[in-house]
Amino acid sequence: MAPVILVLDLGSSRLRCALVPVDGSAPPVEVAHAPYPMTNDRAGSLAHAYNPRLLRERLLRVLAEGAQAAGPRNVAAVAVTAQRLATCFFDADLATLSAGANRDTRAVFQGGAMDDAHGSLIYRTTGHLPSMLFAPAKYAWWRENRPRRARRIARTAGLDAWAALQLTGTLAETRPGLGEAGLLDVASGEPAGALLERLGARGMLGIGDALRSRSLRGVAGAAGRGSALEGGTEMGQEGIEHLTARLGTAT
Repeated sequence: MAPVILVLDLGSSRLRCALVPVDGSAPPVEVAHAPYPMTNDRAGSLAHAYNPRLLRERLLRVLAEGAQAAGPRNVAAVAVTAQRLATCFFDADLATLSAGANRDTRAVFQGGAMDDAHGSLIYRTTGHLPSMLFAPAKYAWWRENRPRRARRIARTAGLDAWAALQLTGTLAETRPGLGEAGLLDVASGEPAGALLERLGARGMLGIGDALRSRSLRGVAGAAGRGSALEGGTEMGQEGIEHLTARLGTAT
């Protein structure tokens, strides 16, 4: 087999793995997939989230199956993409506190309050409304409804960044990812620090050092051992799936 990019796509209800020839000589081929259920996080009917342990188990299994299908020596790189609007929260040690799905609307009241008070500023800064879909309102929900856990929140990132963390041990966010989370000042292209301070969220969201290269260190740890990719396979974090359809893996 010619060298391929192994692409992992975390959709709303299942994880898919496709092999994409580096030279473009053939179309992408799906070689593995696994479903994963949503839960309500014990937070009511508006809440939709994933069990982080189960999601990690499925991620590592599909990575291993994809690497086996390609032959580990034929995998030139691994790329991750995921659904938009899926917000994850982490503690200072990068343990996952919550892995929210894109259907998570638990912050409808917190977002409405933000829009009533700061809607013009939010839209002018981020280009996004309604706020209930985005990270600052979801963080406000945690502060109001799970204050003990909220005090542990140190970082936030999208589901693609969560997956890259599981594979490499590094948590980073892309500029498009910050934009889709309502955390980017679209005029400057930098994290929306002033807005987050106005919303009472800046100190806890930990995004000051979030913008990094999409090329992370190689697949490592349990992910590397289970897939035989440890040690030299480049890891790419490609962001949200509607921006990566060119890889043929968007759902």
